[in-house]
Amino acid sequence: MVCKPIIMVHGGAGSWSKIPKETKISAQQALKDAVTFGMEILKREKSAVEAVAEAIRILEDSGSLNAGLGSVTNSEGYMELDAGIMDGKKMDAGAVAAIRGIRNPILVAMKVMRETPHVILVGEGAQKFALSKGFKIDERINVKKDVKDISINIEKRSNWIHDTVGAIAISSDCDTAAGASTGG
Repeated sequence: MVCKPIIMVHGGAGSWSKIPKETKISAQQALKDAVTFGMEILKREKSAVEAVAEAIRILEDSGSLNAGLGSVTNSEGYMELDAGIMDGKKMDAGAVAAIRGIRNPILVAMKVMRETPHVILVGEGAQKFALSKGFKIDERINVKKDVKDISINIEKRSNWIHDTVGAIAISSDCDTAAGASTGG
């Protein structure tokens, strides 16, 4: 069976009309880049799961969405990130939750899926696993924000795109994959 390769991405739910124009433009560019790069992977490698992971990585790296570098903090002032990915071909999944300091939790979730018998690793255990696999702490997301920053963050949340970013893909081999990433 042959399928038409396709990838879809989303930048989170919420009120896009309340977002500052510069942030909206940056977010829209990240979404376009994620789709473009994901399609290149689907055409070149024919891997739905790789396309999904890399599309979400681009969204995490954008800093314009509530994932990766753009994550909002939790109520204690830390960025704790969650991500999950599912591989329809292998009927497998991997996830991390409440991981701190790692910019691309979607890539760690891929490692959990491919290299462990687990489906999800959480908190300090997820971070230790990521570090053991060569991921580095990114100090931009590894610091506790002070109380002033937290109040700014709460205000930011009220005008922010809430929820997760995500992607879903179908390869020319009709394999499917889906993933999501969120912060705060």
